[in-house]
Amino acid sequence: MRTKIGAAAVTVAAMGSLLAGTASTTAQAMPDGNGAGSTSRAAETMTDYEKVDCTRDQVTSSWVAGCARAPVDGDAGGVSGYAHLYNERSERWADIEFSALGEKVYLRADAGTTTNFGVYYWAAGEWVTAYQHTDWDGDVDETIDLNLDDGTPIHAAVCIRRAFDQCAGLGTMRS
Repeated sequence: MRTKIGAAAVTVAAMGSLLAGTASTTAQAMPDGNGAGSTSRAAETMTDYEKVDCTRDQVTSSWVAGCARAPVDGDAGGVSGYAHLYNERSERWADIEFSALGEKVYLRADAGTTTNFGVYYWAAGEWVTAYQHTDWDGDVDETIDLNLDDGTPIHAAVCIRRAFDQCAGLGTMRS
């Protein structure tokens, strides 16, 4: 079920913290399973996920951001995708995944990782908050059900709280 969370000010704040940023000018490598911890549900079940530049890639130091999309995902016209953060030193990680088939969002993070998640959809010329959760203290494995019109543009972002927020987001998905 679609819900709007908070007043306009909350939406603006959410947009600033999770949507802001610039697209990466260079492609980031996705973690290759060497301790990354996270396994994408789509990566386990689909063969046509493709790495893409994140539409939001704000990482520093030993953090790596990676994104992927699945234009063919079993939902006619839908585009699934995910954004992933991984620390090469500490092996901390978090990711957010949107599955167009069934319109589900999967939130995952390892223990001890303070994580912010945001899911937004485009309607009437602006991004609307479909789901937002801030300062989740790790060990996250949640599923959120959305109810959106087919073809609705989706942006999903994940940020890990540190001295500087580490963020990854993908805004090229569709319900």
